[in-house]
Amino acid sequence: MERRRSNRKRRPSGRIHKFLNLTQRGTVVEINQEFTLMIFPISPTQGAFDFLIYYTANYSAQYIDEDGMEKFGNLLISLPNVHSG
Repeated sequence: MERRRSNRKRRPSGRIHKFLNLTQRGTVVEINQEFTLMIFPISPTQGAFDFLIYYTANYSAQYIDEDGMEKFGNLLISLPNVHSG
């Protein structure tokens, strides 16, 4: 079942955009509290990360096109050119 569902979610690029939950409703967040994750460029020439920020009340959401998923915005982070010194 998961394999068939994943094939329906595949983008023209061949990638699948999944929802990554950084926190849940009801979590108490302190001032200046950080939430972190490790990500890596898809290719050595990637110049930026463009994060699509979504939120939902669904605790088990997996994909950004599910019912109840709302787009909050984008976060664009430019990556340094490691080859320019």
